[in-house]
Amino acid sequence: MIELVTFDFHNTIAHCDDWFQLEIRMLPVAVLEQLDPETLTRIGSEEIVAAYRTLRMSVIESGVEIEAIDGVDRVFRSFDLIYDREAIEDAVAGVMGRSVTLASPVPTAIEAIRFLRERDIRIGVVSSAVYHPFLEWTLERFGVADAVEFIVTSASAGIYKSNPELYRGVLAEAGVQPDHAVHIGDSARWDIWSPQQAGMRAVLVPNGEPISPLQHDTDATPDHVAETVLDAAEWVLGQQAPRLTIDIFTLFPPMFTGVLGESILKRAHAKGLIDIRVHDIRDWTHDKHRTADDTPYGGGAGMVMKAPPIVEAVEEVLGDDLPNAHIAIMSAGGRRFTQEIAQELSEHGRIALICGHYEGIDERVSEILQADELSIGDYVLTGGELPAMVIADTISRLVPGVITEESILDESHLGEYVEYPHYTRPQEYRGLEVPEVLLSGHHAKIAEWRADQAKLRTAKWRPDLLKDN
Repeated sequence: MIELVTFDFHNTIAHCDDWFQLEIRMLPVAVLEQLDPETLTRIGSEEIVAAYRTLRMSVIESGVEIEAIDGVDRVFRSFDLIYDREAIEDAVAGVMGRSVTLASPVPTAIEAIRFLRERDIRIGVVSSAVYHPFLEWTLERFGVADAVEFIVTSASAGIYKSNPELYRGVLAEAGVQPDHAVHIGDSARWDIWSPQQAGMRAVLVPNGEPISPLQHDTDATPDHVAETVLDAAEWVLGQQAPRLTIDIFTLFPPMFTGVLGESILKRAHAKGLIDIRVHDIRDWTHDKHRTADDTPYGGGAGMVMKAPPIVEAVEEVLGDDLPNAHIAIMSAGGRRFTQEIAQELSEHGRIALICGHYEGIDERVSEILQADELSIGDYVLTGGELPAMVIADTISRLVPGVITEESILDESHLGEYVEYPHYTRPQEYRGLEVPEVLLSGHHAKIAEWRADQAKLRTAKWRPDLLKDN
C-alpha cells in the first residue's frame, strides 16, 4: 500500500529557470547588487559567481548542505565583505520573491498532486533547494499548498539531495515504511538512485528537459519512466494493493454497473481502497449455448445452477488466494447477514460472492469451495444479485479510508440501539422545527438527547433488539 509520494520540485512541480540560476550561480551577485552595487562593480560579477560555484561544488562533494543566507555570507567573507545578516536575509527574500512570479507549473504536475491527495495518499516535496521559503511561496501561488503535507529541502535538513540519508530522514519523520513510499522526479542521480538506496520506489519523469552528466551519472534504474507527472501519479495508484477485493460471480453482470459506478463505492475504487470485480459465470461453461443451469435431480419446479462453471470460475479467479479467501453463496436459507458479520468480512482482504438464481445452486458448489451462505433477510428474491450488492456496499464502507471513522462510530447496529434521528436545514419545514437542543451548541445535552432518541426509535421500530439485549 502506497501511503506517501514525495515530489522533486524543480522541473517536476515547477519550471523556474530564474530561481534555479539564483540557486546555483547568481544569488550572491543579485544580493550584492541590492546591498552594495559599487562593490559589485569593483570586484566584478564573474569573480562572485566563480566563488559561489566553488562553494556549491564543495557542498555536492561533501554531501553537507548549507542554507542560502549562510552561502551568500561565506562568499562575501571570502572577499572580506562583512554585511549585517538581517540585511542579507532581506535581500535574499526580495530577490527570491521576485522569482516566484516567474515560476510556472510543470504540465500536469498540479493535477497529479490533486489526483493523489484525493485518493488519501500523503504528499511531500523533497528538493535540493537552498532557500526553503521559495518552495512554500510557489506552492501557495500554484494553489496546492493545502495538498502538500511537508517540504524538506537539502538546506533545511543539512543533507545534500544525492545522499540517501535525506530520504531516510523524510521517511522516519513521516512514520512511513520505505516500501510504502514513492519518489517522483526528473534526475536519475538525485531522484532515482538516492530514494532507491533508502528503500523507496522511484519514478523518472524527464519532462523533455536536458539532463546534465552530473544529474545522470548513475547506474540506477527507475521503477518506472513516465511521460508526464500525471502519468507517474497514475502509475503509483496502479501499485496500490487494495485493502479489500470482492469478486462477484453472477449470470447477470450488467445489473452491477450502476451500483458500482456511483457514490461511495465509485470513490473508494478510485482511491484504490477497494477493488470490486464482476465475473460472468457463463464464461466458464462448456457448451456453445453457454448453459449454466439444468433440471434438478429428483424432480421439482425450476432449474438449478450447475456446479462446474461456478467452481471453475471461483478457482481460476481466486487462484493462489483461494485457500484464504472468504467465499459466500447468496442464499435465502443462509445465516442472517449482520453488521457484526460485515465488520468481520471487511477485514478479510479477499471475498467471493456467488449469486444464486432460479431454484438455487448445486449443493456441491458449497461443499467443494467450503462456502459460507448468507441471507439479507427472511424473504425470497429472484436472485442473489441484490444481496451481493447490499453485502458489497456494507462491507466496503467499513474499510478504513472509505468513509470517516466518526461516521461509522455513530451508526445503527454498532451498539445496543439503532441510530438517533438527524436534522439539517431549513430550521423549520411545514410547521416542524428542528429540536431546540440541537441548536444549543451544548455538546453534553446533545449527546444525552441523541442517546434517549436512539432508545425510543429502537423501541418503536426494532423492539426485537431490546429483547435480545
